[in-house]
Amino acid sequence: MKTNILMLSLIYLLCSSCTNKQVEENGKITSIYALMDNGTEDEVLQNRNNGIIIADTLKIYDIKGKQLYLKNIVKKHRVLILKYSAADCGKCIEFTLSELKKVHMNNVIIIVSDFPIRYLNTYLRDNKIETPVFIVDTFGLPLESESVPFFFALNADMKVSHSFIPRMEYQEKTKMYFESIIHILE
Repeated sequence: MKTNILMLSLIYLLCSSCTNKQVEENGKITSIYALMDNGTEDEVLQNRNNGIIIADTLKIYDIKGKQLYLKNIVKKHRVLILKYSAADCGKCIEFTLSELKKVHMNNVIIIVSDFPIRYLNTYLRDNKIETPVFIVDTFGLPLESESVPFFFALNADMKVSHSFIPRMEYQEKTKMYFESIIHILE
């Protein structure tokens, strides 16, 4: 029992010291993980996504039902993906979409799960969402089971990085994430 507690404490210390280093250059945060408080549950969850390789055979669908391969969208540029599903917190989705509309970034797509196409089209039109939207069953990422919308960057190698859970109660962190991720997408 003591060995397990000691081992868990050691793992916690190693993980928190690696992921919470704040690096500043010219007053800008270059490490997105500096945005999270040391040891928070969100930080642990976000880090579980990072480094995962998504299958290059993953099929997605546009809102008209046309089948595409995600790899064809990210083949040239790193892409920021907002992922959410119908099972996620409704207010969290609304907050995240409103924050996303405030920033003007290229290379951003929204991928949703479990939304009836008819409802999705109406929602996009009524809320004037111009970001490209696609549908997928699942990526197989750990954060998909948390019932919260989340962002992640995906490069041409289909490797997940820079995962982030936007929270209404930490609006400033979401703003800082967007300011940092813009430089990563360039």
